[in-house]
Amino acid sequence: RLYVAAPSEWLMNVARESILAPAIQEGRVIWNGIDDAFFAPPSRLEARAELGIDPEAVLLLFAANTVRANEWKDFATVRNVAGIVAEKLVKRSVVLLILGDQAPEERIGKARILSMPFQRDPSSVARCYAAADLYLHAARAETFSLTIAEAQAVGTPVVATAVGAVPERIRCAKRQKPEQATGFLVPPGDADSMAQAVLAVLGDSQLALALGENSRRHAETSYRRDQQGKAYLDWFSELVGETS
Repeated sequence: RLYVAAPSEWLMNVARESILAPAIQEGRVIWNGIDDAFFAPPSRLEARAELGIDPEAVLLLFAANTVRANEWKDFATVRNVAGIVAEKLVKRSVVLLILGDQAPEERIGKARILSMPFQRDPSSVARCYAAADLYLHAARAETFSLTIAEAQAVGTPVVATAVGAVPERIRCAKRQKPEQATGFLVPPGDADSMAQAVLAVLGDSQLALALGENSRRHAETSYRRDQQGKAYLDWFSELVGETS
C-alpha cells in the first residue's frame, strides 16, 4: 500500500503508469521548495559588480551540475544560442555564464563563455541569477527543475525547453496574457527557437520586466520551503490518523 509523492504532475503520471501503479493508494503532487536566499537577492548592478561582469553586457545564465558532461542538460544547444544572440546584437557584448562547471574562458562567435564551479552557498547562486538578463534551460528531461524555480524567485525571465515537468514551471508568453506569462517554452535541441525567444525578451524591456515580476510573484506563492514542509507534515498526520 503505497502513498506516493512527486514534485510534478508529469512525474506522478510516470509513477501511475509504472509497475508501482497497482499498489498506489494515493498520490499527491507537492512542489519542491527553495532556500529563502533566492527571495532576497542583490540588485542586478550589485550582483554584476561582485561577479566582475560588465553592467552593459547581455548576460545569459545556464546552471547545472557538471554542465558539459551532463547529457540531460544539452550544453551544446545553449552554447549555440549564445553565438546566435551575439551575432544579432551587434551593438552589445554577450556573455554566457555557466554555473556548475569549471573550464577556461572560451568564445563562440562574438559571445564570451565564462564558467563558475558549483556553489554550495545559496546566496552565491542567487547572485548569479540576479546578475543575469535571462536564464536558459535546455534540458532533455526534467522532473521538476529547481533551477527554473530559483531563477523565478529572483525575478529573472526564463527561456526553457518544453520537456517533462518544465511546462508546469513556466506560463509561456506565446499562450498567456502579458500579466500572467513567466517565460518562453521552446522545443528541445532547437537553438534557433531558443535564440528567437531570447531576442524577443531582450528587445522588449516592458516584456522582460513583466516576465520577471510575474515570475517572482509566482515563486513567492509556490516555492516556499515552509509550504513544502507543511504539505508533507499534514499528509503524514492524515496517514497516521488513518492507520491508528
